[in-house]
Amino acid sequence: MLRCKDALISSIRAQARCNSSVQVPPVCILWTDKERLWEPVLASLRADMGELFALGPYVPAMRSGPAIWLRCVLDRALSPDENPADDRPLVFYLPGFSRS
Repeated sequence: MLRCKDALISSIRAQARCNSSVQVPPVCILWTDKERLWEPVLASLRADMGELFALGPYVPAMRSGPAIWLRCVLDRALSPDENPADDRPLVFYLPGFSRS
């Protein structure tokens, strides 16, 4: 199970790779999941991905909140203890939304 989890995290983080000489690095990765298939593993991923936030009920300790709160996270407009610590692109998990 641990190898699968590490592979999933690596795959998500790989979406932020770009050629910095011709592209601006992304500040956010939108992870859509219309069928909510990934919700059961979200809690496990949060432990290893400080950059993972989810659209949902407002529970800052679980890094979950409504769209306006996610926008504040993206803009680093929260108090210093609520802002993401590292400079990795943020990952916003969007359950119930499709890519289109």
